[in-house]
Amino acid sequence: MSQTKELDFVNVASYLAIDVKAGNVEAFAISAKDGANLSGTVTLSVLDGKVETSAGGKTVTMTAFDGVFDMGRYYVQVLPGAYSEGFTIDVDMAEDKELTFDVASVGEVKVGKTVFAASIVAPVEKPEVTVSEVAFSSAKLSWPADSKADGYN
Repeated sequence: MSQTKELDFVNVASYLAIDVKAGNVEAFAISAKDGANLSGTVTLSVLDGKVETSAGGKTVTMTAFDGVFDMGRYYVQVLPGAYSEGFTIDVDMAEDKELTFDVASVGEVKVGKTVFAASIVAPVEKPEVTVSEVAFSSAKLSWPADSKADGYN
């Protein structure tokens, strides 16, 4: 038995950085495309520092405290892993709008490290254009033969 009374703490989590660039994001949920656990019960070996997980959660959700997130960078704590297929980010926005972002693999997410994952941006919506009245269906431009129209030859 050791005579020292020191206890070392180690970081066993990893972090995904998410930039929120839309002013109406209420919540977002991240899941690994390969179905891996992003959270759960973690066991750390004191002999070799190996991290093992069990009884995990497949999704990590962040919800804004005051209605919507301020625009900026947010750090989501996840378990370390390869996540070779990437992530899916489901976003709940104000006015009952929902978006889904597919994030390609960001490489291995290592213990104690932060990896940039994605930016959540507001979609550009196409305005719906309808024509209710048509002024004319065809037009012909004409002028006297002895006149010249500037720009038309």
